[in-house]
Amino acid sequence: MRFGFLNNFFLIGYDICKKRGYLTPAFLAPFTPLPLFYKRDSIKKSPSPGSRAVDTEKGWDEVNHETLNPYEKPHMRPLLFLTLFLTFSAFAQKRVVVIGLDGLSPDGIRNASTPVLDSLMKNGSYSLNAKAVYPSSSSPNWASMITGTSPAHHEVWSNDWKRTDITDKSYCGGPNGQLYPTIFRAVREHNNEATIACFYDWDDFGRLMEDNVCTVKEDRKGEDDTARRAAEYIAANAPLFTFVHLDHVDHAGHDAGHGTPTYYQSVSKADSLIGHIMNAIRASGKANETVVVVTADHGGVGKGHGGHSVAEMNIPWIISGKGIRKNHELSTAIDTFDTAVTIAKVLKVKPFECWTGKAIVEAFK
Repeated sequence: MRFGFLNNFFLIGYDICKKRGYLTPAFLAPFTPLPLFYKRDSIKKSPSPGSRAVDTEKGWDEVNHETLNPYEKPHMRPLLFLTLFLTFSAFAQKRVVVIGLDGLSPDGIRNASTPVLDSLMKNGSYSLNAKAVYPSSSSPNWASMITGTSPAHHEVWSNDWKRTDITDKSYCGGPNGQLYPTIFRAVREHNNEATIACFYDWDDFGRLMEDNVCTVKEDRKGEDDTARRAAEYIAANAPLFTFVHLDHVDHAGHDAGHGTPTYYQSVSKADSLIGHIMNAIRASGKANETVVVVTADHGGVGKGHGGHSVAEMNIPWIISGKGIRKNHELSTAIDTFDTAVTIAKVLKVKPFECWTGKAIVEAFK
């Protein structure tokens, strides 16, 4: 299938070039199925050993692959470089890094110092009115984010949920006891060789996802350790898909209260930790191929959450990177379970048929 696409790519190039009188440069000839990009008025016309016959009746001439050097023809260099750039760009695999901040409200972004998040929004698309699912508790919302559907389908209704609760239940046609399929599983089934990483700061996050699909799945201790380990791994391995969960903003909300100076300080710290992860993406050498998503499970009011107030249900949703519209505030209504489907679109992974979310196509160029 790949080679068929490549052949069609060169067929189009061939048709364009033929109309303009170009033939294949010598160094591309062994690798391309069709002649490309060489001006007939600059080629050697006398037959010689090692030459390739072409149709002279249609205005083409003989090309000597031993003596023809495209770099001796300055007027051809831009076309050659453009051809190679387009070819390799067409096959570049995008990567996704999701950073989930437990308890981050839009109010936190508006009122705390968040230069990194501000930069991601300026260079990407965003909404500060995305919606959590009800109840606005952690387990139902993290589960919804990674399964592409709501609690009505995955049935994680509270933080008391346990895997033993689904021993006799089947989801999406799977065997009894199997988790509702997540974006991690979707990526793995699409690419068995992919590097998939998950680092989380809340012990219970791990029970919401499969045990056997990630290359690394690590329960870390505290936000600093989690961000540090994620950054190290990203810089060294540039995974196809990475999910990072940070929990300290939620702790500040419970301990000091949402909208307090302590809460805003925790948001600023989260912003700094995201900055470290962004530096790791750059260090990996894959920044131009990476799409970053930053979002949250819920907001909060006072020292709690779980209800249906705007402060509890509204969450930020930011996406930035290659192929994403810049400095664009999204008007599409976003539910947290749209995140998995959007990630699948970026990675060109087929969503599970039982997912009910949608890709946020407005964000794409």
